[in-house]
Amino acid sequence: MELITGMATVWFALFLMWALVNRGVPVFQELIRDMTDFFMEKALGPGADLFEGRAGAGTVSWMFHGMLWTCIGGTFSFIGLWMSHEPTAIASLSGIYYSPSPATVSDVGSFVASGGILMLLVGAGLHINSRLSGARLASNTNAVLTSFGYSTGLFLGFIGLHLSGDWGGHLGTAALVMATTSIAGVLANHLLTLGRRTEEVIQPSQWLILLGLGLPLVMTVLGFLFSVDAAILQSLATVPLLASALAVAFYVVPSEAGVPLWSRTLAGATVLLTFLTLSPIGVTGDLDLSFGGTAFLTILFAASLIPILAAAMNVFQTGRSNWGAASTSPASSAVMIGMFVLVASAVGSLFVGSDAHSNRELTHLQDPLATLFLWGAMGLIALGGVMTCFPAAAGRGLHSQDSSRLVLWMVGIGAVLTFLFSMSAGMLDSSMDAAIVANEMDADLVDMSSIGELQTLASIAFYSVVIGMILMMLNMIRGVFSGTVLESAGPDALTADRMALTPGSTTIRQLLSAGAGVDTEIEVICDTCGEEEE
Repeated sequence: MELITGMATVWFALFLMWALVNRGVPVFQELIRDMTDFFMEKALGPGADLFEGRAGAGTVSWMFHGMLWTCIGGTFSFIGLWMSHEPTAIASLSGIYYSPSPATVSDVGSFVASGGILMLLVGAGLHINSRLSGARLASNTNAVLTSFGYSTGLFLGFIGLHLSGDWGGHLGTAALVMATTSIAGVLANHLLTLGRRTEEVIQPSQWLILLGLGLPLVMTVLGFLFSVDAAILQSLATVPLLASALAVAFYVVPSEAGVPLWSRTLAGATVLLTFLTLSPIGVTGDLDLSFGGTAFLTILFAASLIPILAAAMNVFQTGRSNWGAASTSPASSAVMIGMFVLVASAVGSLFVGSDAHSNRELTHLQDPLATLFLWGAMGLIALGGVMTCFPAAAGRGLHSQDSSRLVLWMVGIGAVLTFLFSMSAGMLDSSMDAAIVANEMDADLVDMSSIGELQTLASIAFYSVVIGMILMMLNMIRGVFSGTVLESAGPDALTADRMALTPGSTTIRQLLSAGAGVDTEIEVICDTCGEEEE
């Protein structure tokens, strides 16, 4: 019963946010808007002068911080993978009093990498919302400030995870407060930008950004006021990453392919069902649930595949509408491969997440699937967002498109191979443990060397992911200083020179949202039209 009440609370929060975004707050709307604008920038006083408020500065700052933390998180994740089969790998660092356990290093890597990739997606979201709104970001100064705030939260959490006892807990709490406050500031920036939009209709990417960042915050507040089941809060933890990634996918592929999003109906279904259901991705269980509660969660988990499949189909069909442009662009290629990996990780997480609340026979697959989701799906989609949004925000192109393509394959292939090797090692370890227990064998007499070899291969494969992320950061840094200067244009000047359409119906609004302008050349591509005329 508590699960049903908790989901009703989630749906109420979703409806409340939808109503407030569409209709605002009666009577107090202008007052709230002015007060929010004041506290975002002017209330900082001299502190606001420390940060540059030029156009695009917020996106650039979030992405630079995010890429830095992603590289750090990847490094610690690699060390954690290596220590899983060689616990004394960094024993030499004990001379400087640094001797963490393999579990601590893995937790640090996962925490920092998740935060870094989310920062990349948030930076892309700031750029996407301003472009689709046809207005400049409400406050780039606030966007830069919140990037430093969120980065500070990641640093505090990084230190806190290395400490045990009260100090570790205190730093963890401080990190949570800093991150929550920063995301709240970003959400306020998004809402003010949306309030100044020149486009009447709010696009699916904008809804995903707003609800993805706002719903977990609202549920956190409601969790203090009311009793919300821990299983629901555990599933909502991945919503900011997942929703932001889908928003980036819906923007990058149409922008790079030069065609409008294939289906607004599928996009609407994705937005609605992403928040009406619960995702099993990242669920670890360890909760005492009844049989009815487990069955209810499993239904919601299964339903969560619908928006992901709908989004993947929409993205693939959009790229197919102009496959030549979509396939040659590193950004759209990264997003499309990331969407394919996202479907695979979501299907696997459905079984593992459902099992986590019942028999717990598939717990050995939780870490491999978490790696596939974070680095294979979210990492690739975030890279696509960086390749598209970072140059437009910085005013300079990336240093090398060839480096971007290399990064795409290094991260994609490395993440998939890491998943396959670590999954094989986990399954082999689990089956051997079961055989030892069933046959009452002595564990010391069983040859487990093959598990270590698979874990070594997983570590080597993940090394390419880390190197790929470092190369991408170097590409960004070189691009800022020596990249090709792009034409400076306002948010409403993002227009495509040429767009390719397939036969069917569309609207002027869809063409405009995809980047069409008054001088855009529109070509209808039809492979069978010539045959029909003959």
